[in-house]
Parts: sequence; C-alpha cells; structure tokens
Amino acid sequence: MQLAATSSVDDCHLLPGMVILVESIFSITAFSLTVIDRYCSAPEFPPMKEWIIIMTAANRAGILAAVTRAMHDLKGDLRESSQTVVRGFFTMIFSADFPETIGQEVIRDHLQDVCRPFSIDLAVRDPETHLPVYAAGVQDTRAFRLRVGGRNEPGFLQVLSQLMARLDIDITGMHAVRTAENGEFEMILKLALPSSVVPDHLLQEIETVGRNFGTTAELRPAS
Repeated sequence: MQLAATSSVDDCHLLPGMVILVESIFSITAFSLTVIDRYCSAPEFPPMKEWIIIMTAANRAGILAAVTRAMHDLKGDLRESSQTVVRGFFTMIFSADFPETIGQEVIRDHLQDVCRPFSIDLAVRDPETHLPVYAAGVQDTRAFRLRVGGRNEPGFLQVLSQLMARLDIDITGMHAVRTAENGEFEMILKLALPSSVVPDHLLQEIETVGRNFGTTAELRPAS
C-alpha cells in the first residue's frame, strides 16, 4: 500500500523546523499504513469485529476528513455515529466494524497518527461485554422526545434526572442550551420509556417538579 501525496515538502515553502515536523508526521503515517497493509491482507470479505471509538478535540475544519481517511485505510465500516460541537470543542462517538485481523491497538494507533495535527484525545472500547446488557435494557421500551424550557434555575436538571432514574427511564440523548439574553434555557431529551411508564403520567410528574423552577414541558413519541 502506498501513501499518496498531492505535493512534496519542497513545494510547501515551510520553515526548516516545520519541514522536520511534516516529515515526521508523514513517516509515522507511512509506517502505520505499512502495518495496516499487512493486517488487511485478508479475504475480500473478512470476518469483522465491532469497536466503539470516542474522540474529542478543539474544533477545527478537517477533523472529520482525517477520521474518514483513517477509517478507509483500516477498511472500517461505520455502523452508527454521533458528533457535536460544544463551546468550540468537537466530540464524536461512533461504532464501526473492522476486520478481525486488525487489533484494538492498531486501530487506536493509526487513528492517532492520522489525526495527530488536531491533537485529538481518543479511546477505543470493546462493546462485546456491554451490548447484551444494554440491548436487554431497551428491548421493551418506547422512544419519546421531551422538550423542557423555562427559567435557568439551579437544581432543575438534578431533580429531573432523579425522576428519570426512579422510573428506570434511559436518557439516550440530550441537547441543552442557556440563553444569556433573558436568563432562560431550553433542553431536548431523547427517552426510552419502559412499558410500565404511562406517558401522560410522566408528563404530569415533570410539570409538577418543574413548577418551582418556572419550567414548561412537552412530551411526544419520537418520529
């Protein structure tokens, strides 16, 4: 496997110290690709294994391009992903299948090599032990969307999360933002409701605990 480049170091007109850095990055990546080429020399449809990859960094243009390039090098097949930017920091978690011949360390090291210019913090996790537990927990649940908004008062999120825990409701997604202009907030949560929870009763409980905080709530099935 060869590492293609669109321009040489001489074409970049960099300072001497920067040339050393660029050469170092290219040499590390080229070595990583050589190792991957050996691991990927497998049948056309090799057995695959799922890995969970978590990464965060100060947000810059080009991060996703670097990640997808590394995924292509590793012959990875994306299953599911979630990515967001909060206060200038990029975070992404995704599930992907890789050939079984490629180990966890090779996946981690190559992603780090390719993404080195972005100073990404990265972790690779094996979902095999956790997935059966998670699947059993959400098997008989229904997906709902909860919107809550109102005064930005301390303590509301704690009370709301305690209510969810008591009813065994899994919060599968959340986005919240504080509006500085008028001191209010808005929060949207994705919920997995067990069959034992009646949606109308849940909404009544949320409205009850929210009265002291001046909040309103809307609960509806997720589309």
